[in-house]
Amino acid sequence: MSSELRDIPPVDRLLQQFAPEFADAPRPLLRTALRQLTDSLRSQVRSQPTATAGSVKRRFEDGSFRRELVAALADLAQPRHDRVINATGVLLHTGLGRAPLCDSARAALDRIARYGLVEIDPSTGERGRRELFVRDLLCELTGAEEATVVNNNAAAVMLLLRGLAHGRDCIVSRGELVEIGGGFRVPEVMSQSGARLREVGTTNRTRIADYAAVIGPETGLLLHVHTSNFRVVGFTESPSLAELVALGRERSIPAASDLGSGCLRRFPQLPFHDEPVVSDAVASGLDVVTFSGDKMLGGPQCGILVGRKEVILALRRHPLFRAIRPDKLTLAALEATLLEWRKTDGAELPLGIPFFAMMGAPLDRLRERAAKIVAQAGPAASSAVVVDSKAQVGSGSVPGREFDSVAIAVGAPGGASDELARRLRIGAPRDGIARLFARVHEGRVLLDLRTIFESEDGEVARALGAACGRSN
Repeated sequence: MSSELRDIPPVDRLLQQFAPEFADAPRPLLRTALRQLTDSLRSQVRSQPTATAGSVKRRFEDGSFRRELVAALADLAQPRHDRVINATGVLLHTGLGRAPLCDSARAALDRIARYGLVEIDPSTGERGRRELFVRDLLCELTGAEEATVVNNNAAAVMLLLRGLAHGRDCIVSRGELVEIGGGFRVPEVMSQSGARLREVGTTNRTRIADYAAVIGPETGLLLHVHTSNFRVVGFTESPSLAELVALGRERSIPAASDLGSGCLRRFPQLPFHDEPVVSDAVASGLDVVTFSGDKMLGGPQCGILVGRKEVILALRRHPLFRAIRPDKLTLAALEATLLEWRKTDGAELPLGIPFFAMMGAPLDRLRERAAKIVAQAGPAASSAVVVDSKAQVGSGSVPGREFDSVAIAVGAPGGASDELARRLRIGAPRDGIARLFARVHEGRVLLDLRTIFESEDGEVARALGAACGRSN
């Protein structure tokens, strides 16, 4: 093995050898590719101590290494944050970026990518408030007196706790001490904010009297946390937001709610018709309501705080705000998303927002599209069939509820469904084959139409045909 390792030239020597041939490649990129290839080759030699003597030397002599270098350079030049097709049936897929942006938000990103109006008044030329444009829209849509925006909802909660309960007690129901994805735990966030956690009630039952019993001179905040990623059913009880507000006003203590998912309106026709609505929380009189921008709002990642003017402005003046404020891209995309919401009223679905267009797609249309994709995929995908499926909202929203959908089910030879799913994920972007994320269920790969844009159907057919063709 040691002789094989000695046959791997140093990176500097290889760089000198290949630099003239690959003169168009940036030198740092060429060096990185050579280092990756030689490191990989060393690992292979060490893992195969009985390899044929001279195999490494032949790799450099017969052109194999050069071909690998060409492929490595092409791969390194590709952006890692690449577009994919979501066929998982999870609408708000955290790993795939949660809510897909509406067309107007994508256009807004392009408009503001260079210079743009961010925090300057065009009429006076004076510097102004960064999120002023979205503030007005948020107040209009939620009924709040004031609003502001930070870079995600975890930051919004941190700002809330730091600004209102630092060094003081924050009272929360024991049943609301949630953990969401990525290890975000309410007790740990409180600890980092400097607030002291005071748990009240039990996991399944908490009364307003439990809050009242522990209020003291050190109480800084009454906090409600929407348990958006799990449900407690059966023998349960919890105070209403109005009760929490009344107690807070009686004792001169602010009351707030972290709603998480950020549903702006109630839609009886959708499976989450009982999800808490931001405007209802605001109407209850809460001092602050926080929620995400990239879940049921359908916009970019951000955290939104709405509520009473004096409280929101005090939080905005907090030194922490500058560290977590959003950038121009977030604000532009959020404004465009809110303008889409403004186009509809009542229970009318804002179909300009992809999340709601996907939720509202009729099953018959999904079946038509699925059948057409199967036909276009060709003989290679002969095992593909159209089946009924179940989709879900995802990202910790509306837990435990699935709703009807349609999928293309594909069997893999020898039960190799995981390998077929892997090939679909990898795709071949340089050859025009999109990356496609599906799910494996009961030994078959399922491509759920609920989360596939209709404009992507042709790409799905090509990706399916190519992946099945390689497996046959």
